[in-house]
Amino acid sequence: MRKIAFVIAFLTLVLASSLAVAQTIIENPAKPDNPRAGRVVTVKEEMRIEDTGKDFFIKYFFGFKVAPDGSIVINDGGEQALQFDANGRFLRNLMKKGQGPGELNSISDIWVQGDQILLCGSPIKTIIFDHNGKIAREITIRGSAQGLFRFIDVTDGNIFFSRWGVPDVKGRSGWIDIPQEIVIVALNSGQARTLGSFLMPGYVYGNSGGFGVTVPQQFIAVPAGKKNIAISHTPEY
Repeated sequence: MRKIAFVIAFLTLVLASSLAVAQTIIENPAKPDNPRAGRVVTVKEEMRIEDTGKDFFIKYFFGFKVAPDGSIVINDGGEQALQFDANGRFLRNLMKKGQGPGELNSISDIWVQGDQILLCGSPIKTIIFDHNGKIAREITIRGSAQGLFRFIDVTDGNIFFSRWGVPDVKGRSGWIDIPQEIVIVALNSGQARTLGSFLMPGYVYGNSGGFGVTVPQQFIAVPAGKKNIAISHTPEY
């Protein structure tokens, strides 16, 4: 009897699990709700930048921002901030390597706001350039720990960042929670405060001589209107 009871309980559990999984299946309707469903998006070339090695070189394309006048700034591997005009003509490299005024060891992100270009990196500060490449302001970020800062928005006298914190690995390998924060920095003082914190699992590998971190999920924070930030930090949400 005990064996029969166990088999019945097992089958009941399997059936319940199957029903639970079946409830998550989404079936597409025969007729799409969107009247424009199935449309074809045609890619149109607007600008071509060719790396000839004469005036500039691109090692690792990390991202770019487009200014209102059509000019663009490219973050090249955190080592260069290459500025081009609306015709793709190279203008200048805004990055100056170092730790002094107007210098960064590396770039974590770039931003374009009106006729200004913002670079953020290490040491943790933001350098603001005018459209002609002249430094307008330099803001040292105070009250926040080290980490990888990424721009979310610049509005109402503040810079909104997402910050990837540095995990405390303590020489071990395995899964560890990595802090992801929303940080607001006042433009007039550079004072930072944390608006929210999220933990994301990452796998640490290596030893005391050096380590690497792999994060299978992506933390995304984008402006949602003038007063909100939309956040995604898990595959399900």
